[in-house]
Amino acid sequence: MALMNAKMDWMKKAAEQFPKVETFFWIDAGIMKLIKNAGPILTALRTIHQINYEHIIMPGSWEFNARFNVNAANWRFCGTFLVLPRIHLDFFYERCKNVLIDFCKNYKLTWEVNIWTIVEYYCEKKIFQWYYAGHDDGLIMNFFNR
Repeated sequence: MALMNAKMDWMKKAAEQFPKVETFFWIDAGIMKLIKNAGPILTALRTIHQINYEHIIMPGSWEFNARFNVNAANWRFCGTFLVLPRIHLDFFYERCKNVLIDFCKNYKLTWEVNIWTIVEYYCEKKIFQWYYAGHDDGLIMNFFNR
């Protein structure tokens, strides 16, 4: 779980290393284990950087305001794929860090998707763009159909 929650740290470090980049993408290294049709996915990913982004974009399986359980991964967000424009990076990073610290003090270490769900619900719904996907080809393909 510490590795999952380090995603934001790695994105912040990437932003520091590449100050001219306007959008950062997280794609889990193991995503291809979830994908059945690799060809279209890889073709789509070659164009994803050509789009201008205004929102944090994440796929998920659960609608907003689904029941939340601190003892389980809550699939509001899948966690495997994330688009993070620089304009939201510092805000999102700080909120995630603060929620994670508070969460660990009051409950326990938890999945990053739980942290992201709390940040979305309590902080800034308007900076997020969610689209439906399971842990399958829809993680990427539904991005282009959102």
